Amino acid sequence: MAHCNVCRCCLAQGLHKDLNSSYLWLDKTEIYADMMLECFNIVLSPSAHISSGICDTCVSTLRASLAFKRMVLQSEQELITRAQDLDIKPKVKVELTENSGGDDSDDYFLADAARDFPEEKIKVEAKEPAKKKQAPKRSKKNAVKKAG
Repeated sequence: MAHCNVCRCCLAQGLHKDLNSSYLWLDKTEIYADMMLECFNIVLSPSAHISSGICDTCVSTLRASLAFKRMVLQSEQELITRAQDLDIKPKVKVELTENSGGDDSDDYFLADAARDFPEEKIKVEAKEPAKKKQAPKRSKKNAVKKAG
């Protein structure tokens, strides 16, 4: 068990535990650097000139933070599993559009009825071509203004 003189997390002075050593707490092995990586995704750079210690207060905070993170992840997984088990499908309300005209159930009968009647020839009348519009005649006033 190595002891360092400054806490890497809060800079508290004193004799602290080494972040990279393994410790036993409640029958579980803890390596504080690994716990920081798991909880916060923090990789502390190793250096001979930088302390690798962690104080007891920061160890307690780290344990609580990691326990909280694990609890949230476990709860999230449980809720996802419950939702999948219920297989809840949202109720979809079908709304008629303007183009549908409402009930289309008689469309099949209309198709059958159309086959029963003979086709009627429809005479198409040709439209007369439109007459060209004539340009308006110029008045004497307009003619005088343009000439003058």
